[in-house]
Amino acid sequence: MEKKKVYVSSTLPYYIAGIVFVVYTYVFQCYRILDFVIAFLIMIGVFLVAHRIIGKKEIEVEVLQEHTSKDAYCHALLEEGYGYLKTLMALKEQMEKPSVIEDIDEMIETSQAIFAYIAEYPQKAREVRKFVNYYYPTLINLLKNYDTLENQHQD
Repeated sequence: MEKKKVYVSSTLPYYIAGIVFVVYTYVFQCYRILDFVIAFLIMIGVFLVAHRIIGKKEIEVEVLQEHTSKDAYCHALLEEGYGYLKTLMALKEQMEKPSVIEDIDEMIETSQAIFAYIAEYPQKAREVRKFVNYYYPTLINLLKNYDTLENQHQD
């Protein structure tokens, strides 16, 4: 899997600005519209300063390398398979056990290799149909049930 760097803004400036607004309106007891306008302007100023100070956080995100094919049957199979892979990646984020996460990563890498092969040799797509139509939904269902049981066990 390929990793891509993404910059994400923090939510902290929103909370700081909201707290400043609430404290200002509580301390200065706003009775007029002008008082609320001043509080709003102060809130915007605090937000901009906090946003500039805190900045953006750089994170790495896993990106799927999607392959395509000119063969219509193969293309439909690849689209369906990549849809399942994205669901699998989302489920991986919910898992807590490192061994399960490693197993899911291995499944994703193996699946990507299979899809790359199918994109290169579309005549083999029919042989992989059962893999995509049966095993992926079963795997996703098992992982969802596993996650549910793990969450119940922790409670």
